[in-house]
Amino acid sequence: MGVESSGEATVARSVRISTRSGRIEVVAEARDDVVVEGGAVDPGDAPDGGPAQLTVTGGHDAVRARVPTGTDVVVGTRSGRVALTGELGAVAVTTVSGRVTVQSARRASVRTVSARVEVEICEGEARVDTVSGRVAVGRAGSIKVATKTGRVRVEAVDGEVRARSVAGRVTIGYVGSTPPDVKLETVSGRIELEVPAGAAPVQRFASRSGSIRSTVPHGETGTIAARTLSGAIRVREA
Repeated sequence: MGVESSGEATVARSVRISTRSGRIEVVAEARDDVVVEGGAVDPGDAPDGGPAQLTVTGGHDAVRARVPTGTDVVVGTRSGRVALTGELGAVAVTTVSGRVTVQSARRASVRTVSARVEVEICEGEARVDTVSGRVAVGRAGSIKVATKTGRVRVEAVDGEVRARSVAGRVTIGYVGSTPPDVKLETVSGRIELEVPAGAAPVQRFASRSGSIRSTVPHGETGTIAARTLSGAIRVREA
């Protein structure tokens, strides 16, 4: 096991990639080493005999890394496409613009200004902070999303939900049998929450001049708390 920049290799359970622009691609696959093409590679040291952290830096270069399944990945860039494919560990991406796609991760955190974000599968918490970018999440264990004017759609979430919007639209499909803890906040945007048929959570709503409507029966299992200034909140059965 060794590092490869345009042709070397090393052991690493954590990979950090930093560029100003250019495409960044990380592919997780059944392998024991890390192979990097593009950028400058610093293999780092293994702390206390633990797993090594590999750091890759590039200016406007395209960077491609092939890593073992389950590797943690941190990416920082200003613009360009970030594509993370295969089954990864904890992933964190920070970018201004461009496009971010995550196929499968144990946990995912994406911060952007205007990039388009797509997360297919996140086993644990998926966290997305955007100003105006469009966000699509397939399935997540739990979700924390904040947007100003971007549009967000989460197809399915199993656990805790936190959603904040200024003027963007947020739609979340909840598949857990009982919403354990859901908090929805909007200023003037619209938030829609779909819960499974038969769910009967405690529901607490607050509005100044916006509209809140729920067609879900009130009960005592789980909690949905929603508030709006002048936007709209809708809670309904899927």
